[in-house]
Amino acid sequence: SLVMAENVPDERTFVRLLGDELGEGLGLDAPLETVNAGRAGYGPDQALLLFERDVDDIDPDLVVCVLCAHNDHGDLMRNKLFRLDPSGALERLHPRVGERVLQRFGRRRRASRKPVILQLFEYWRRNAARRSTTAPPFFGSMEVKVTALESQAYEHLDLRDTEVVSLLEDFYDIDIAADLPSQWIPAKKELMTAILSRFVGGARARSVPIVFVVVPSAVDTCADFDVRVDPARYPDHRPTALVETFIEEIELAGGQAIDVTPALNGGVQADPYYVGGTDFHWNSSGQAVAASYVAVELLRDEELKQKLNRATKQ
Repeated sequence: SLVMAENVPDERTFVRLLGDELGEGLGLDAPLETVNAGRAGYGPDQALLLFERDVDDIDPDLVVCVLCAHNDHGDLMRNKLFRLDPSGALERLHPRVGERVLQRFGRRRRASRKPVILQLFEYWRRNAARRSTTAPPFFGSMEVKVTALESQAYEHLDLRDTEVVSLLEDFYDIDIAADLPSQWIPAKKELMTAILSRFVGGARARSVPIVFVVVPSAVDTCADFDVRVDPARYPDHRPTALVETFIEEIELAGGQAIDVTPALNGGVQADPYYVGGTDFHWNSSGQAVAASYVAVELLRDEELKQKLNRATKQ
């Protein structure tokens, strides 16, 4: 959803701005053509399947996969699309969607048929109510997230339950960020590494460069974000832990990583680059600064730079 960027105009999205920045960096008269493959609610597992489905039709010269450190490890447990078999190989599952999720999508489908002016009014009314809330952040809510993350991992990895009951409820991955004594953390990391390895292998098989962009959580980079970690309750919490975990997994998978943390905080808090409240998505400023930083980092790779130059001349 960070890439989909439904909260900003298309011309100010990370994808469009990255094409602009790369085109300028290569000295072209026009931006590079970019395809926005972002999807609301998708995790790396769903992105992998989308990549495998569409990559040959799109035939890209470069794939940039954005990983959200905030919740992507937990997504693997909620989506139930992959598991490691006893030999450690990645096993594709075929989960069923639970009734509660189906009902939720049904309500949204019916709501989408209302007149646009009514939809805008209802959206404004909901968000006005959120803006008027001045209650301080509730530290105890992190306990609920811990319970949910443990339950989701237990259902997927131990019970091997294939019913999907949560698709859009994204929890901050406090278990990994605070190094909690959870038996599921190693399994989550192994599964993520296997998924990233399949990404890398699929790209290499097609001679397509792939770069993973790791985005830190607003919980870890913003001073005024409404989701907080209580240091007394979680003394081992490290704001850099989730990003560092992803970087390690990407390296194990044989991939190339770009950590955009320096672009988003630069020694200060990252509040200006996120929507805020409890919404951990980039705003238009975040989209722009991330695109500029990633473009510079990509063009440091002379081999990739030459490949993109050759592609623009074909």
